[in-house]
Amino acid sequence: MPATSVPVDVSSPYVAVDVTDDFTLRLVQEDTARKSWRTKLEFVTDFLSQEDVPITLHHLTSIATYLNFINAGEIVCQEDGRHMRPNHHALMAKKIDLVLSRLTNPQTSFLTRRIYPLLPSYRGSFTVSVPLTRIRDIAHRNDIPQDLKNEIKHKLQNKLHRCAGPEDLRTCEDILSRITAPGAHFSGDFVNQFTIFHQELREFFNASSLDDRLNDVRSMADVDQDIKGLIQSFLEHKNNHSTRLETRINSLTALRERCVSFIKTRTADGSTDEVVQQVRLAEIALEDVSFVMFSEWINSLTDSAQAGWDEPLRALLFLLRNLELSQLQPEECAVIQADVTQFQQKLSMTDTTSNGHIGNGLSNGHAAAMSRDDLLRLKAALDRSVRISNNFSETVFSTFQSQVEQLGQALGIPRPVYQIFSEGTIRSHLTFQLAKVVSLLLKRVRSAASLPPWECIVPGRVRGKLRRARRMADITSKVESEGDYVIIVDFADGDEEIPTGVSGIILGHDLPHLSHLAVRARQSGAVFAASDHRETFEALKREFEEYNGQTVELQVSVDRVALSKIKCFKSPNRGRGSPSPVVLTRLNGTIPPQMSLNGDGEGSGRAVPAPVDLNVTRMLPIAEASRSSSGAKASAALLLEKLCHIQGSTFKTPRSAVLPYGCMRTVLNGTAGIEEYNAKIDNLVAIQGVEGCEPVAQFLREWVQRKVTIPSDVIQSIQKAFKGASRIMVRSSANVEDLEKISGAGLYDSVADVDVTSPEAVSKAILTVWSSLWSKRATISRQQARMDHHNAHMAVLLQEMIPAQQSFILHTLNPLNGRADEVYMEVAVGMGETLASAEQRGTPYRLVYNSTNHTATTLSFANYSFSLHPADEHRRKENGQETVGFLYSKVVDYSQQVLTTNDTSRHNLAIRLGEIGKDIDNYFGCPQDIEGVLLDDEVYIVQSRPQPLANQ
Repeated sequence: MPATSVPVDVSSPYVAVDVTDDFTLRLVQEDTARKSWRTKLEFVTDFLSQEDVPITLHHLTSIATYLNFINAGEIVCQEDGRHMRPNHHALMAKKIDLVLSRLTNPQTSFLTRRIYPLLPSYRGSFTVSVPLTRIRDIAHRNDIPQDLKNEIKHKLQNKLHRCAGPEDLRTCEDILSRITAPGAHFSGDFVNQFTIFHQELREFFNASSLDDRLNDVRSMADVDQDIKGLIQSFLEHKNNHSTRLETRINSLTALRERCVSFIKTRTADGSTDEVVQQVRLAEIALEDVSFVMFSEWINSLTDSAQAGWDEPLRALLFLLRNLELSQLQPEECAVIQADVTQFQQKLSMTDTTSNGHIGNGLSNGHAAAMSRDDLLRLKAALDRSVRISNNFSETVFSTFQSQVEQLGQALGIPRPVYQIFSEGTIRSHLTFQLAKVVSLLLKRVRSAASLPPWECIVPGRVRGKLRRARRMADITSKVESEGDYVIIVDFADGDEEIPTGVSGIILGHDLPHLSHLAVRARQSGAVFAASDHRETFEALKREFEEYNGQTVELQVSVDRVALSKIKCFKSPNRGRGSPSPVVLTRLNGTIPPQMSLNGDGEGSGRAVPAPVDLNVTRMLPIAEASRSSSGAKASAALLLEKLCHIQGSTFKTPRSAVLPYGCMRTVLNGTAGIEEYNAKIDNLVAIQGVEGCEPVAQFLREWVQRKVTIPSDVIQSIQKAFKGASRIMVRSSANVEDLEKISGAGLYDSVADVDVTSPEAVSKAILTVWSSLWSKRATISRQQARMDHHNAHMAVLLQEMIPAQQSFILHTLNPLNGRADEVYMEVAVGMGETLASAEQRGTPYRLVYNSTNHTATTLSFANYSFSLHPADEHRRKENGQETVGFLYSKVVDYSQQVLTTNDTSRHNLAIRLGEIGKDIDNYFGCPQDIEGVLLDDEVYIVQSRPQPLANQ
C-alpha cells in the first residue's frame, strides 16, 4: 500500500512520518486522540477483544512495544478531563489478560510474556469501586506540613482517583525519597503509612520486587502448599550468598515448573483470576532473575580451566528447561534435554580413560572415556541448541526491529530508545546465556575431536573477484557477464541455481553435501566450502570486509579451507574460474566417463537433451520403460528393479509405472489454445541470456496447470496399476535431467503422498510435474545451458509410496576426496526432502563406507530439528489437504533414534548401504547418485542416476 502520513494536531508531540502499515497507523492515531493511560489501555482492550479480527504476531509486537514505551515514560500520559477510578484500569487488565492467555503459544509467548507485566493488577483490592484509599487518609493527616499535604492531595490522591497513570508512581517515589532523605523530619507513623501506600501502588502497577511478589503469592490462600514451600526454599537459597549458583538455579527452576503447572491447571476452563495473574507475574520475574544467575554461573565456567564436561552440560540442561518453561520452542528444548541427558548417562557409566578415547573430566573429578563418535554426538546436540539462540535473534532482528523502529519514529520516541530495542532484547534474554554455554562446550568439542571449523562441499582451487551477499538468491545471473566471482554468503535455501559467473562459494552455515545445491555446485565446478562455526565465518567476513570487488583465491580441500588476497588476476576463460583439477581415481584405473545423455560434440558449449520417442502415449508398466520413451530416471528404475530380483540382492524397489513423454505431448496437443503455448516457447527460445525468461516461463507453467485436463482413462490405468496401494509418489523423469552439462537435480517437481484412489489428487499431481518443466529454476537452467526448449519433454515416474522411517542419499564415489573405494552417504529421519532440498537448517548423519577394508566411519550425527512424514487422515483434514499430497513435520528426538544411540547399528547400516551402493555402481558401470528409504529393516532404492563429478 502507498505510504500514509500520520495526521497530527498542533498539541501533539509527534512528528509526521510515513507509515506503511495499517495497524501502526491506527495505533498512532488512537494514541494521539487518547490522552490518558486509561484510554490508551481501553484501545488495547477493545482491539484485542474483537471477535472478528484475528490477532497476529504483528499486532502483538506493536502492542508490546507501545505499552513498553508507556511504561518507560517515553509516551506521556495526561489527564483527559474525566473522573475514572483505578478499578476501571484493573478490570481492563483482566480482559486483556484473559485474551493473552488464549493467544499464548510457542509462537506468541515471547510477546505475551512481555505484555503481562505492563498491565495493572486486577487483585480484588484494586477492582473495588474505590481502591487505594490509604492515600486519602494520608492526605488528611495533621502531622505534615500544609504544602506537602496539598501536594499529596492534588498531585497524588486526586490525580490517582481521577485519571491514574504510570506517572503517579513516579510522583509517589519522588515524595517518598524526600520524606525519607537524610535530615528529613517527619513522624514515623506518616513515613510508615506512606511507605505502605507506595508498596500498594507498586503492586497496582505490577512493579513489585521479586521478593515482595513471591511473599505476596505465598500469602494467598488459594496457592497450594507446594508452591509456598518452593518459594520459601528459593528465597532462602537466593538470599544466602554462600549457596552455590547451581543450587539456586535448581531451586528457581523447580519453582517455575510448579508455577507453570499451577497456571495450566487453574486456567484449564479458559478463565483467569487474580491468583493466576500474581503467580504468572512471579514466574515471569523468576525468568528475569535467572538471567543474572546463569550469567554469573557461565562466566565462572568460562574462567575455570577445571570445569570439565559435566558442569557445563548441567548448565545447558537448566537453560534448556527454563527456555522450555518460557515456551520458546518448547518441543525442541525438551528433546535436546532428553538427548543430552542420555549422553550424560552414557558417559557416567565409564570413569576411566581407554585407548582411542579422550579423557576430559566428568563429575567428581573422574575422566570420561569419550570417543570421537561421542564428541560428534554431543556436537550435534550443541549445534541444535545454537539454532534456538540464532532463530530467536534472527526473529527479533528481522521481524520485530523494523516494526519497533517504525512505531517509535511515528510516536516521536527518541531514536536511541528504539534503535537498541533488538540488541537489548537479545542480550537480556536467556538465549544469550544459552549461546554462551554452547560456545564454551563447542570450543571444547572441536579441540578434543580436532574438528575443523569448515566443511568441504566441493574441493578445488579458484580465483575470482570477491563479492558478499546475505542470501544465495541475491546472487543473480548478472554476474555471468561480469567475470569470475568468489562469493561469501550468509544463507542458502538449498534450491538456488549457481550463476555461471560464480566460481567459488563460502557459505555461513552447514549444508548437506548431497543436497541439490551441493550437487549443482559440484557439477558446475564451483569450489564450495561451508562453516557451521559462526565465529569463524564472521571473522572471515571482517577480515575481507575491505576487499569486496578485489581478486582473491579460494582453496578448499578436506583438510583445509583458505581464502587469500591476490594482487592481480587475469582469468584464462570466461564464466568459471580456473580451478585445479581434482584427481578422481578408481582402484583399478581411471573413472569411466559419466553416463552421457547429450548428443553434441566436445566443446560445443551447448547441452542437448536426450532424443525422445513421442509415439508411446499410454501408461507403461515399469518393465516396458525405456530411456527414449520415459527418461533416464524411469529407465534407471527398471534397471534397479531387475537388479533387486537378482539372487542375493539386499534391497527392494517400490512398485512403479510411468507416463511416457508421448502422453504429455498428446494431451497438450489436444488442449485448446496449444498454438499460443507453442508460440510462447518460440518466444523463449528467441531470448538471449536469462533476462525476460521468467514471465514467459510463468505463463507456460500456469497454462499447463489451468488449461490441461488429464484424460480419465489415464487416471484409471494408474489406479489399476496401483490397486491395493493407498498413496503414490509422482516424480519427474525429463529428458533434460541427468545430462553431462546439466544434472537437473531438484529443478523439476515431485509430489509425495498422493491419494491414488482420488482422481483429483492424481490429476493435480501429474499436472504439477508436467508444469514444472517451466519452473523458473528449470527454465533458467536450460537457458544458461543454451538448450532448445522445444526439445524438453517430461515423463512421469509413478511409485508406490514408502512411508520412510529414514531416508538416505549415496554417492558411490566419495565426492569429498575423489576416492572410488569409498561410498559417501547422508541419512535423515523421515522423508528424503529434508536431505535433497537443504531448506531446513541442520546436519544429516554423514557416513563413509570403505569397500577395501569393509569399514564404516561416522563424520557427523544428525541434528535436524524436524522430520517429514506422510500425513494421516486426521492431519490431512486439519490442513485442508484431504486429497492432495501432504507431508507434516515432526520434532525429532534423537535419544529415541537408534542411529544416534547405538554405535553398532549405525556402523552396520553404513556397511549395508555402502555394499548396496557398490553393487548398483558396478551394475550401472559408473559412479551413482542413489536415493532410498528405510522401513522396518528393509532398504528400498527409489532412484539412481549418474553421479555428477566435480571438475570433470
